[in-house]
Amino acid sequence: YHDHNWGTWRAVTWEWGTGRGSALALMYGGIVDENRHAASVPFFLAIEDSLGLRQVYRFESVERTGHRSVPGFPAITAPDSLKFTATRLGDTLHLGVEIIDAAASPSRAAGPDRVFLQMRGRWRLRGTAAGEAIADSGTGFFETWERSTFQSPLFPPRAHVRHP
Repeated sequence: YHDHNWGTWRAVTWEWGTGRGSALALMYGGIVDENRHAASVPFFLAIEDSLGLRQVYRFESVERTGHRSVPGFPAITAPDSLKFTATRLGDTLHLGVEIIDAAASPSRAAGPDRVFLQMRGRWRLRGTAAGEAIADSGTGFFETWERSTFQSPLFPPRAHVRHP
């Protein structure tokens, strides 16, 4: 992956999402290595209300369940839903996302068999923030990566060339 701010990361991908509800906004993210293991830094979930940043939580991974087709890519599936539980001190938040649409983009940057998924979804959040019960729901945008045997015409297989 190449980012104009961060440079090139070989075989590194991410889980990322953002959304807005009736009272809260959320953003989460984290990076994973080529085997889908979380990096040494845990993922984060930030919750914002009308006064600004309310709390930042940590979690280990995003659970992906189900399969849905991706228009234009018959060999690729996106998850039907995402979920995780995040904690901070005595507080716990549960986030669930129902995926309603997905788009795929082949990319060699993260490896020859990786496909970048961009998804829209409806989310529900419940738990505690600073000891106070909170709950909200809304819509958002979410990103992840999938392994695939799909071969993009934009990225034909590289020929193996032997050099003397």
